[in-house]
Amino acid sequence: MQTSTMVPTYDCFTINVPRVEAKRFKAIVKAFGFNFEVRPMTPLERSLEEEKSGKVYTYASLDDLIKEIG
Repeated sequence: MQTSTMVPTYDCFTINVPRVEAKRFKAIVKAFGFNFEVRPMTPLERSLEEEKSGKVYTYASLDDLIKEIG
C-alpha cells in the first residue's frame, strides 16, 4: 500500500501595514484562513527605517559631534 502525504508549500511575503490599520488587517487575514507571523524588526531594519525618517544626524568630524553633545 502506498500512501501519499500532501505537504503544503507556502510563499512568504513581507507587507508593511500602517499601525492604525494593523488590527483590521489581521482580522482580514484570519477571515481568509491564512496564518501570519509578526516578527520584530532587526536592528539593521530599524536603523534603515530611522534613516529614512530623518532621525539620523551627520557630523563632519568627531570634534563637531563632541561640540554638539556639549
